Amino acid sequence: MASVQSFWGFLVILVSFVLIVSKKKYIAKKHFVPINKILHVLQQIQAQMCSMRGTCGYRYQYLPVPCPVHAPPAPVDPDHYSMLTQACPELTAVYGNSLCCDETQIVDLVESMKLPEGLLASCPSCAYNFRQPFCHLVCSPKQAEFFNVTETQMLPSEPWNDDAKLVEAVKVADFYLTRTYAEDTYKSCEHVVFSSTGGPVLDLLCGPYGAGNCTYERLYRYLGSSLNNYAPFDIRFNYKEVGEGNVFDFETIKCNEPSPDGPACNCQDCPASCPSNWTNAVKD
Repeated sequence: MASVQSFWGFLVILVSFVLIVSKKKYIAKKHFVPINKILHVLQQIQAQMCSMRGTCGYRYQYLPVPCPVHAPPAPVDPDHYSMLTQACPELTAVYGNSLCCDETQIVDLVESMKLPEGLLASCPSCAYNFRQPFCHLVCSPKQAEFFNVTETQMLPSEPWNDDAKLVEAVKVADFYLTRTYAEDTYKSCEHVVFSSTGGPVLDLLCGPYGAGNCTYERLYRYLGSSLNNYAPFDIRFNYKEVGEGNVFDFETIKCNEPSPDGPACNCQDCPASCPSNWTNAVKD
């Protein structure tokens, strides 16, 4: 509550400042700063708002669960900012060190992304597309635009301590993203092969559905379910399109195109990368 009060206090100071500047301009130029400019400044500030931050409890005694908040983003220390830049370079390139995650969450995010990164490493475009929503839902300064906490729970404030004080933590959240983004990400990863088994990576990432019955909706449903023992709380993925309200969207890269992570995916992981005469050559 204190953070909310301090935020609104900041807005009052900002508006007062803008009005003072307007008055000075009125005296000098006989006109005020247009109200639409004032509103634009306030909207830009309001757009940068967090719905969760930090750690407020532990699920299964070991999974850290974030705190529900309504507060503006804040910077992290240089070492953790560098760590986040290596894991989510597209995020920090746009927003810099104005974040809705703290240092502990950055460490947890980096650790949690190691498994999918290892599974998807052979197809850089897929790996690039796959990480974007998770980087943004944890750390984007515009988190509250597309990510809303809808239910909370009381959890122990310390791991492996049954006597720890209970604190409020996130239980369920809604994540709004474009259907196009989800579909294109799925398509870029659909044929990626897990080298250790020779089978599709989606056999692992799509949980009980397996690759054969996987769809983009089932993929994100499983990834967002706390029943997978990896997600610290339930994330409900909701699909919209640009223009249908606030929604997460990001430019995807096809599997047969190079990405910032590396070259285009190979023929084994991406049929579109195969030579046009590949099918005929195999038959011959």
